[in-house]
Amino acid sequence: VIIDFISDIAIHYGGIRYALELLLEAGIQADADRSRTVGAEHVRRAHANIPKGVNGAYYPAQLSLHKQLLLSAIIQTLQQTNEPYAPVRDIIEEYHLLCEEYNKEPENEDLLHRYLKDLKNEGYILTKEGELVGTEFPVDRMVKSVEIALKQTLEA
Repeated sequence: VIIDFISDIAIHYGGIRYALELLLEAGIQADADRSRTVGAEHVRRAHANIPKGVNGAYYPAQLSLHKQLLLSAIIQTLQQTNEPYAPVRDIIEEYHLLCEEYNKEPENEDLLHRYLKDLKNEGYILTKEGELVGTEFPVDRMVKSVEIALKQTLEA
C-alpha cells in the first residue's frame, strides 16, 4: 500500500528517481520516529521536505466554504485512520458531521463528488479507484492551514 502511495505521488514529480528519493526520505522519517514501518504520514512529511518548485502551492482560503469543509473532512478522516487513502463514504460522513458542527446545510452527494473532482484537479487531493481519497501533503500541516481558512471564511 505504501509503495503504491509513493508511486501515485512520484508519477507527478519525475517518476522512479523521485520515488526512490521519497522512499529513502520516508524511511529516514520513520527512523526518526522510531517506527518499525514506513507509514503514510512519513511519506507525506518526506514529500514536503523534498524541494519541488511550485507544485507544492496550497491555498485553502481560496476555496468555497463547502470545499473547505470537505477538505477538512478528508484531513480529519486521514488523520483518524493514518492510512494513505480513505473511503469517500467515510469522508462524506465526516463532512456531514462538520456541517452539523458549524450549523451549515450540507451539499448533496452529487455536488460533493464534483467538489472532490475539483479538489483533485486543483492539486489538493489524490484519488484512487474513484472511491478512495488521499493527499500528498502532511496532514498535520494541512489541519492548521484549513482551520485558519475555515475560520476566516465563516467570519466573513
